[in-house]
Amino acid sequence: MAQFLRDQQVRNLSIVADRIDELFSVFTQWSTTLANAGVNNVVSCVIRFDEKGYRVFNIADLMRLYRQAKDVERLVFSIETAESLRTNRQFGAFMELTLDRANPVTFLTVSSDDQSWVDGAFSAVREVLVKGRAWFGFVRTAWTELIVQITGVGLIFLLSLSAARKLAPHVAVENPFLIAFMFVFLLSGNIWAYLQRQIHSVIGRVFPNVEFVKEGRQYLHWLTQGCITTVVGVLVMYAITETTSVLLGTAGALVK
Repeated sequence: MAQFLRDQQVRNLSIVADRIDELFSVFTQWSTTLANAGVNNVVSCVIRFDEKGYRVFNIADLMRLYRQAKDVERLVFSIETAESLRTNRQFGAFMELTLDRANPVTFLTVSSDDQSWVDGAFSAVREVLVKGRAWFGFVRTAWTELIVQITGVGLIFLLSLSAARKLAPHVAVENPFLIAFMFVFLLSGNIWAYLQRQIHSVIGRVFPNVEFVKEGRQYLHWLTQGCITTVVGVLVMYAITETTSVLLGTAGALVK
């Protein structure tokens, strides 16, 4: 590693074609700064889409591939000097930005023996990334997992009550309502454990760590996200309202 290094995890970005153009321009600008200081280097970008990967060295080729891609998975912008390539980045200046749709652990990394170059290049890239901050960042937090869990338990509770009322007359045991309720609740709880994993998987696909929005599809893409958010919000409010009503009614009966 060179003497100075700055890095930052890249999270919750919405990348459009203009943002890609800006990023490549920033990398080209700071590559030119190195070249003017007599440091040989090369700017490149790896684009992976439709289960194929390409390395390109100019914005024209990058945008051509980006527009023809059906499903962009990853973009990796990099500046590599001769020394960093020769030493596997143990020495020499380099800069790399990884934008990955599926992998949440991706970074912007800048390293060099010139602190001013590190700080300047790092800040320039961050300014572009801030413009692409996704509105749905709050979805990819631990709070969402908690809300999903609470909503699921609330809906299971309501389902169990409703099913127990219908099953109780057909159960020939003592406390038929309680037995029916426990049976449905335990069965639904096991099913929910599987459904919960699928729900988080869907959330990860609809609200990825980095989304690549194609030209002409952005409004449909955002409409889909908005519809899903609205439906989930309605379910959450219904579960909270109905569960609270049942619990308050039960508590009132116990107090009486």
